[in-house]
Amino acid sequence: MSDATGKRHPGLVSFSREHHHGLVQARRLLAAAGGEPPERRAALRSFRDAWEDTIASHFADEEALLLPLVESEELRKRLQTDHEALRKMAAACAASSDSSDPDGDLLASLGEALRSHIQWEERVLFSAIEKTAGEAVLASLAGRR
Repeated sequence: MSDATGKRHPGLVSFSREHHHGLVQARRLLAAAGGEPPERRAALRSFRDAWEDTIASHFADEEALLLPLVESEELRKRLQTDHEALRKMAAACAASSDSSDPDGDLLASLGEALRSHIQWEERVLFSAIEKTAGEAVLASLAGRR
């Protein structure tokens, strides 16, 4: 559970740390979207590398470890829908990563969707999990990642 200072439960801290890196990618995509082709290519390569290194496995971990802890059907559905949409956008970006002039609108859409999703998880989903999951269950998450 969150303490009085609003800090994240230790069992969810690793997810929040990875969210920080995801937000860095989102900001980079958004900043590059209106830039020149070399800037868009660099942002796209950076995102593709982050996707392969951490983001895709982060999604899988959330679905395997956190989804069963979510009591609300609405929240479960939102998590799954967001992840599926982001996977499709990531695939579209991967397909265009070798382009000499990547689509700025695609980068902007992906950056905004990723930012919005992470903020929703931090503000809504994780708070709901902290309120409903027991201390032992939350503590066990820390040892499972």
